Amino acid sequence: RVSLEIPRCGSQLAAFIDGRVGSRWQVVGQHGIICPAVYDMTPLTLAPGERARSSITLAPGIYRLRVPHAVAGQSADAHTAASNAFSISDTH
Repeated sequence: RVSLEIPRCGSQLAAFIDGRVGSRWQVVGQHGIICPAVYDMTPLTLAPGERARSSITLAPGIYRLRVPHAVAGQSADAHTAASNAFSISDTH
């Protein structure tokens, strides 16, 4: 079991937001991926069993999140973990 590093921009964890379009996934947003130099870009290190949170707002639809990560000390460019699909419904 190893620690992982997740890129971040200030307090926001890096994530790609994919929306379901027909039978395919399409990138509909990026969260914390492009970061102005004034914010801390030090990766967040998570030990086995630890959790991290970051909030986003999404319109109704079906989505998944993809989070870049790396074993501590390595580049996160080649590794992305994808969530299960989830849906956001209109509450009106």
